[in-house]
Amino acid sequence: MCVCQAAVLWNFIKSVFETVFYAWFFYKSAWAVIFLAPVGGWKFFLSCKRLEEQKTKEFEGQFQECIMSVATALKAGYSLEHAFAESREDMITMFGRRSGIVRELGRICGGLKNSISLEKMLGDLGERSKSSTVREFADVLSIASQNGGNMVEVMDNTANLLAEEKRMAGEIEDIVSGRKFEGNIMKMVPFIMVIYIQSTNPGYFNMFYHNSFGICVMTACLALYILAGYMIDKILGIME
Repeated sequence: MCVCQAAVLWNFIKSVFETVFYAWFFYKSAWAVIFLAPVGGWKFFLSCKRLEEQKTKEFEGQFQECIMSVATALKAGYSLEHAFAESREDMITMFGRRSGIVRELGRICGGLKNSISLEKMLGDLGERSKSSTVREFADVLSIASQNGGNMVEVMDNTANLLAEEKRMAGEIEDIVSGRKFEGNIMKMVPFIMVIYIQSTNPGYFNMFYHNSFGICVMTACLALYILAGYMIDKILGIME
């Protein structure tokens, strides 16, 4: 099983567990799992979406390293096409043969051997990877090739910009990681408080279970909790 499939399976298991936990915590009923299935499906959808975003971000980091390697090869006198071939060896050393960037560079090198232009190959890569960084680089490379620009200078400037972007992204990630931890703690606090009260005062919340009034109150609490969690994730997503 590949890493991607394992991650999707893990997200599915977590979604099922959360659904069962919500059914027990808010309703103390196994039947509630059926009615909360859409919530579990929504959680699974969001987790898969975050997984795709993480994959794209990881690939963009690898692509940035690739461009810096290409810029270095161009300075050493390689042609642009040969520079990409050389960078593939560097990427194998850095990320391994099974990494996304190595597979894509292999595809690019194969396309170049079949007389497919580098600009077209990178444009296709940008569409498949859904990466704005790759698409923007492909556009810059296409414009520079059409206008006969100094490719060494263009690549060097691009590499410097990407290096600065990577540095800033690392600083932002350091800040956001702390906020993510705080956000996860905030999500756990309501459950910890209720479980603590229930353990010290058995039966304290019994009035909220298995009756119409309690179901309405608990449904409202669950909706507010899900909304608050979604807002926390959304804010942290904007900060990234």
